Amino acid sequence: MDELVLRRGEDTPARNLARKLKAVARKDLAAVVFDDTLPVVDTARADSVIFLVNSLALPKKSELASDHRIERLEFEKVLGRSLMYLIAAVARETVMRHKDEFGVAVFDECWWLTSSDEGLELLLELMRDGRKHNAAVYVGSHDTDDIGPADSEKGAIIRGLIPHRLLFRQTTRSLAERGLEFLGVDAADPELLDLVSAGLSPLDLPEEEKLALPGECLYRNLAGRIGLMKVLIPMDPVVMRVIHTTPSDYRPAA
Repeated sequence: MDELVLRRGEDTPARNLARKLKAVARKDLAAVVFDDTLPVVDTARADSVIFLVNSLALPKKSELASDHRIERLEFEKVLGRSLMYLIAAVARETVMRHKDEFGVAVFDECWWLTSSDEGLELLLELMRDGRKHNAAVYVGSHDTDDIGPADSEKGAIIRGLIPHRLLFRQTTRSLAERGLEFLGVDAADPELLDLVSAGLSPLDLPEEEKLALPGECLYRNLAGRIGLMKVLIPMDPVVMRVIHTTPSDYRPAA
C-alpha cells in the first residue's frame, strides 16, 4: 500500500487502489491483514498449520454468478473471499518451500477456492508444480463439480491431474451420479447408485452398528482400478479425540 501511495501522484489506477485499500484497512475486520502489531503466522516450525475459518462469512455461489452481484456483496463477504484466497496462497508457498520434506495442502469444502478463476489458477499451479517441489494437494467437497467445474477448461485440467479419487456416501442420487462420473464408471448403473446413496456407511442402522461403519468409500487408484475401501481412524486416544472435534468445540484461551 505504501508503494501505491508513493506512485499515486502520477498513476491514477494506483491512486484509486491506494484509496480503496486505506478505506479497507481502517475496518476492524481487516486487522488480520493490515494490522502490523498482530503476530505473523509461523509456518516454518510447525508440523501442521490449520486455519480456523468456520466463522468467516463467504459469498454464495449464486452471488458470484455475475459482476453485478459481486459488486453488491457485503464487505464481510468480500473480505472473507479475499482472505480465503490469501490462506490458499500461504498454504501453497508453505508446502512448496522445502523439497526435502513432503508437504500437503488440504482444501476442504473447496468450492470457495474453485468458484473464482483466480482460485482455479492457484489450485492448478499447485497441482502442476507440486511434484517437482515434493508437495501435493488434497481437495474435498460434497459435490465433485466443486473440485473441477465441468463447464470450465481449467476445471477439466484439474480433474485430469487428480489420479487418486475417493467417493463417500452421497445424500442424493444426483450427487451420487456426479460422483460416479468423477470416478470414471457408469453413472447410471442402479447398483452403484444404490451403493453410493445408501450402501456406504448406511444411516438406518442401530447406533452400535452405525458407529462401526464410518469411512466406507469407493476408491480409484493411480492405475484407474476401483474398489471398496474403508478409512480408519488411528487407534490413538489423543488422535481420536482431536479428529472428532468440530469448530463449535473451539474456545479461545482466556
